Amino acid sequence: MSWKTGLGKFLIIAVTVFVVGVLPFLINVIIVSSQPMQKEHVEIVGKRMTDRGYTPRNGSGVRYHRYITFKFPDGSEKEFNVQNANIYDDLQEGDTGMLSYKEKKANTINLGNKHFISFEKDEE
Repeated sequence: MSWKTGLGKFLIIAVTVFVVGVLPFLINVIIVSSQPMQKEHVEIVGKRMTDRGYTPRNGSGVRYHRYITFKFPDGSEKEFNVQNANIYDDLQEGDTGMLSYKEKKANTINLGNKHFISFEKDEE
């Protein structure tokens, strides 16, 4: 088979897209899912939301990305993408509670190294 044919060009493009785009994502999912879940008592110190335009099947729209920053007992702060809008809306700056999350170890592909699992607010 000659790489100059349409099929050959398609295969080169398909392999390139897989190696550059899909493979790093799959590796990241495997690495994060293999990490143990961690739990820490934290305080919410920030919230932010960004929007990005996109084109769904029914026209144009906006996709929101919600982020919450948590302060850990050692004073460090980490920001997590919280996909569930109800959870995001329910949590406020100053809330304290138990954060469950997974975090990739250092020296791995950096494609979103923290994964929010849940947050249980302290009783008031």
